[in-house]
Amino acid sequence: MDDSVVQAVEAMYASSSTGQTRSAADAFLRSFQTSPNAFAVSHAFLANAPTTARVVQLFAAQTISHLTLTPAQVSQLSSLFSLHHHERDIVRLLGTALVRNMEAGQGLDWLIQGPWDADVRISLLTLAAVESVAYTEAQNVIVYLGSSHAATKDTLLCMAEWVKLLDRDARHPDLVIKNPLTTYAIQVLHRGLDDTSDLFDAAVDLVVEVIRTYNSTLVDLPVIQWLIPQLMQLKPLFTAAAAQGRCMAFPDPERTSLHLSYRILVPLPDSFVSATEFRSATEFFRLRYRILVPLPDSFVSANGFSLRNRIISSPLTKDVLDV
Repeated sequence: MDDSVVQAVEAMYASSSTGQTRSAADAFLRSFQTSPNAFAVSHAFLANAPTTARVVQLFAAQTISHLTLTPAQVSQLSSLFSLHHHERDIVRLLGTALVRNMEAGQGLDWLIQGPWDADVRISLLTLAAVESVAYTEAQNVIVYLGSSHAATKDTLLCMAEWVKLLDRDARHPDLVIKNPLTTYAIQVLHRGLDDTSDLFDAAVDLVVEVIRTYNSTLVDLPVIQWLIPQLMQLKPLFTAAAAQGRCMAFPDPERTSLHLSYRILVPLPDSFVSATEFRSATEFFRLRYRILVPLPDSFVSANGFSLRNRIISSPLTKDVLDV
């Protein structure tokens, strides 16, 4: 079996292989990855690293990362980490196996405090959030991310994933108000829509998740009072973008001011800002953007209005936005 796996992996990447050969090799390897001896064979490849081709080692690590492991198999990974500690891709894949096979209530101290490279740690923390394997750790992870002094695209996206997991009892205002990453994300938005970097998109993702999570005026008022004035300061940037004609649905809606405006403000619940602020926001959208969804003056009342429902229910909006 070992030799057959090696031959199949080599056939997958050999420049001389035909399409038919690669298809056959792929089918064989997929079958191997679901076989009872997939872990034992893959572990052996990684344990005998000096005599195993690099591409085979990567395949073995990838195989292990997708397996459901027994506690005994998980314990066997520690020696592989020691052997491959300098190989980032393999460490990331083995770490993925640990995250996906965490025991209930295990916590994430081992991941936060472990000897990982920073980018590997963030990658694994993001995976842990996406797979909800330790959602009760959301507070601890968010505090850690804010204290890590690593304001990057990946850390912003990681925090956005963990903010999603905060339940009502866990979403303390200071987790975002006093978190340097949240402040940094808002600062990135203030750079304006000319910023087409992945960092800008990640900042939008984080701000949107904060809005969606901290959405109750009964328990989240400190966050609401802190965040709304800063979001309203973004209106001049949207105005400038509209003046430049960047307000309609282009082939890439993520790069349009209209889409960005909706992404940030649509999640706001009806009670999120005062009637005066809602009126200002409505007039801004309607007059500056020539918005696709008509909002008559009577739509704004002293009691607020359902801007979110109005926008989402429009068939024109559904063609433009991912709501």
